[in-house]
Amino acid sequence: MDWRELISDFNGLVTEIVQRNSRNKVAKLLSHDPKTINSWLQGGEPSDPGDVAEVIRQALLSGIDLSRFQSYAPIYDLSPSLNYEQTVKNPPPDLDWLTSARRASEVKTQFCGIELDCPLGVASSPLVADDRWAELVLNLGFGLSTLKTKRATHKEAWPPPFIAFVLEPPDLSRYDATNPQQVLVSLNRNEIRDSIPSLVNSIGVPSEVPTIWQDMYERIKRHPRGRLMGISVLADGSSGIDLAKDIELAIDKAKEVNPTFIELNLTCPNLENGVDFCDDISLIGRITKRARATLRSTGTPLVLKLPGFSAPSALENILKEAGKNIDAVAFRNTTPCSSR
Repeated sequence: MDWRELISDFNGLVTEIVQRNSRNKVAKLLSHDPKTINSWLQGGEPSDPGDVAEVIRQALLSGIDLSRFQSYAPIYDLSPSLNYEQTVKNPPPDLDWLTSARRASEVKTQFCGIELDCPLGVASSPLVADDRWAELVLNLGFGLSTLKTKRATHKEAWPPPFIAFVLEPPDLSRYDATNPQQVLVSLNRNEIRDSIPSLVNSIGVPSEVPTIWQDMYERIKRHPRGRLMGISVLADGSSGIDLAKDIELAIDKAKEVNPTFIELNLTCPNLENGVDFCDDISLIGRITKRARATLRSTGTPLVLKLPGFSAPSALENILKEAGKNIDAVAFRNTTPCSSR
């Protein structure tokens, strides 16, 4: 992926760095002579993309907001015409010019006893659907991240289109889960004026068979920063009892590869079985209790993934029932809606 696809105003970015420092100091920091910096200020471009990475690094160290100089081009194919399997099989973009640069800085923090070097991670999503994409996320320096939701059995994604672009973002401040809002969408990205589009998705939470995603995770663990990646699990079933049994199987499979943490996804709106865990708080309590018992000998942190709630009492009631069984909450999951 060419650096010009990510940085739309390189010359403006260099100008900002020079204004914060000085021309000679910037030349020294970037290991170039002042003539090179002058050429960049006058509209020239570096021949080595590694120089762009170093400029980005120095901008971050100088406290410069990069948003004005970014293109916000997606590194993931958002084409509605592709099916999920085709999209995931496409290789991640080549960002070696960026990932090989020195880190701007580390921000030490902890999560459930896990030492982190960055407080910003990546939630379970197509960006961490397999080990190749997970490796890209880790190489970019993200902290605690989650391998996309896995199941105890294989499941195909729903047919395309599985994403659409929101034309009129809804007001979710008074969201009512019992009466999801309708959202006007388009399959044409060109109709969206915002540089970062709002999306609706209907993917179906696909999953490989456990042996495949277990091997995937083992490869991730061998990455120098693989310890920062956990696994998200989800259940199948037509009733609360079936879902509870199935998610316990998924946790067992995740436990076998000794993940950094396990995320328990009970509330994904893609579930087609119509069972909403949040309607049965006692079921959440029973499932998290069994999950905690399964993991007790491992010390693996258990994270409960929840959706947004319009009433604070809904979250409070769930935590009263399940809080003693979990270590953290992932909040919030995708908001259910219907498109038009």
